[in-house]
Amino acid sequence: MRTTTTGTRGVMIAVASGMAIAWPAMAKPPASLDQVPSDIPILISVRDVGALIDKLDATAGAIGLEGQARMAPQMMNMMVSMPGVNRNGSMTLGVYPPEDGVGDPKVLVVMPMSDYNEFASVMGGDAEAAVTTINIQGAELSARNLGGGYALISDRGELVSGFEAGAGRLAEQAARLGVNGGRVANDSDITIIADVQTLEPMLRQQMDAGRAQAQQQAQMIGGADGMLAMGEALQEAVLRDAQVGVMGLSVSDVGIALDFGVQFKEGSESSKYFAQRGTSDELVGRLPAVDYYAAWAMDLSAPGIRELGEMVRAATPQVPGHDEEGIGMGHLFRDSTGLSGVVGANPGLMMTGIMANTVVYARTENSEALVNELKQTLDAANGSTVGGVSYNTEFDSDAKNIGGVPVSAYAINMDVELSDGSGGGGFGPDPQMITQAMFGAAGKGPRGYVAATEHGMVHTFSRSEAFMGKALDSAGGGAGLTSNQMMQRISPMLPEGRTMEGYLALDQVGRTVAPFMLMMGLADQVPNFDAMPPIAMGMTTDGGGVRARIILPNEVVKTVYGLAPLAGQIPGLGGVLLD
Repeated sequence: MRTTTTGTRGVMIAVASGMAIAWPAMAKPPASLDQVPSDIPILISVRDVGALIDKLDATAGAIGLEGQARMAPQMMNMMVSMPGVNRNGSMTLGVYPPEDGVGDPKVLVVMPMSDYNEFASVMGGDAEAAVTTINIQGAELSARNLGGGYALISDRGELVSGFEAGAGRLAEQAARLGVNGGRVANDSDITIIADVQTLEPMLRQQMDAGRAQAQQQAQMIGGADGMLAMGEALQEAVLRDAQVGVMGLSVSDVGIALDFGVQFKEGSESSKYFAQRGTSDELVGRLPAVDYYAAWAMDLSAPGIRELGEMVRAATPQVPGHDEEGIGMGHLFRDSTGLSGVVGANPGLMMTGIMANTVVYARTENSEALVNELKQTLDAANGSTVGGVSYNTEFDSDAKNIGGVPVSAYAINMDVELSDGSGGGGFGPDPQMITQAMFGAAGKGPRGYVAATEHGMVHTFSRSEAFMGKALDSAGGGAGLTSNQMMQRISPMLPEGRTMEGYLALDQVGRTVAPFMLMMGLADQVPNFDAMPPIAMGMTTDGGGVRARIILPNEVVKTVYGLAPLAGQIPGLGGVLLD
């Protein structure tokens, strides 16, 4: 059989390139998975090809994509419009990566059929043959009728002839997907399933390469040995304990959703960390209702998550003579049951810094002790040098009374020792400039307030009494950030029972950056940055695994796409938008 590689790739790329979007809850995995054995290393499954094409086309129009950017759905539509193909059926690709990592993978396609006999005949094959040769867009392929409305197609004849046909495999697929992989498959229009144990040699090779690069960077930075060791331990745990890795992609009239899931082997050490859902949304509600650049929350109440948090704390660089505490806020991982924070929008960015309207909330029933621990940590850090950074700290207990709450004031001044080739030498960023951008022109680090409330500690990064008052009010049960209308539009689409969540408000970031763009003479190309839902992320950690979802609202994607013409006109922006 003659195989035209370019034509074959065209067919496969047309399928795979369309797997970049799609969404609402579907409640069951794609039907074509029922035809596929679970020992194939990588599966890419589409729930309803025709519906996906229509969604892609509608989304492309809403975003404003033109030309080549709209070719993927058009190519897919041509393929599923062939005679005998069921346009609205489910389709699965099976991928066998090369064992040595070199060369092209072996690919087979389980294609939905409305009439296999018509399809095979029109494509030049023999519909009665057990395996026949067909021609699609100049590529000679092997095809086989699987029955039940499906055909098997590949440029590798041995895959087609040796395929064990038969339906009824959905149960075994669901078993290996587990709780978290199953949720991704059930909620996505496209599901990509990777068998971690089968792919372990290839994954290890990639991880080893990344590890070597990380070690080089750690040597340059210094003081990162603990974090590097923790990262290596986590990688090894994934290779040892992970059963499958799953990715889902979906589209709705709201935007693009990307789902990621890892299911660990039942009873494995890693699975025990992820046994309980969280309530991170409640922690977001404890943050003040302000315009914001970014917000986040993590629930630390589950025993497994607390253990992971302790690993992070232990890997934090330590203050000499005070080894039980980190120089940052590592003690919060140990002594709180949840953390949340918001970086509020700041019109006075140039003078007061990015972090001026930032607050961290730590949930605890012993908030006074937590404040005292912060004081002890800062006292221990005063006069110390860790990782080339010298610290001078202040802590004034009960310095003020804001809204009837005693508030302490603190300050952290950081002096960074410049090495050759950095800052003052003219190579790389000046640490002092970075500090001023973060905390304002007058400071060398955060200067803020900290206070104990009934159910948590409130910690700001500036000396704004008005902002601290808002933070104390929301921490005490007043209107919180969950009342934000744009956040309310997107947060219900995140997974339920979240352990962690985060939000990035591009509209607020854009409004802050726009004046600088105007100063650079780009007035005609600066978008309006109208109010839009934030980019959102949510993660659940139960059932022995992890499931995360990222949502990119259509307004955000359209705005970023509209900024593409600025690439090359603003230093560094081209890489951000086009990479």
